[in-house]
Amino acid sequence: CGKKLRFGALIIVGNKRGRVGIGVGKANDVIEAVKKAKNNGKRNLIRVPVTKNFSIPHPVLGQYGASNVIIKPAGNGTGVIAGGSVRILLETA
Repeated sequence: CGKKLRFGALIIVGNKRGRVGIGVGKANDVIEAVKKAKNNGKRNLIRVPVTKNFSIPHPVLGQYGASNVIIKPAGNGTGVIAGGSVRILLETA
C-alpha cells in the first residue's frame, strides 16, 4: 500500500593500529546496506593516537546533547573498560 521497506546499517571499521571509521548505509536489502556502510566507513577513516600499551595519551571528554563520554588513559594490562558502542569503537581502534 505504498510503503517501501528499507534497511539501514551502521558499521564501525578499523585496523586495530590507530585508524577507525564509522559508516552508514541504506538499501532495500540488508546485505547491500552493510556493503554500503562498510565502504562509507573505509572512506571516513580517522587516526586515533594510541600509546605503546594500546591506550590513549590523555583524557578526553565528549559531549553531545544529554550524552557524555569520558575516555581516560589505562594502566598497563588493564584493557578496555567501557560499555555498549563505546567498547566496540575503542576495541576497533
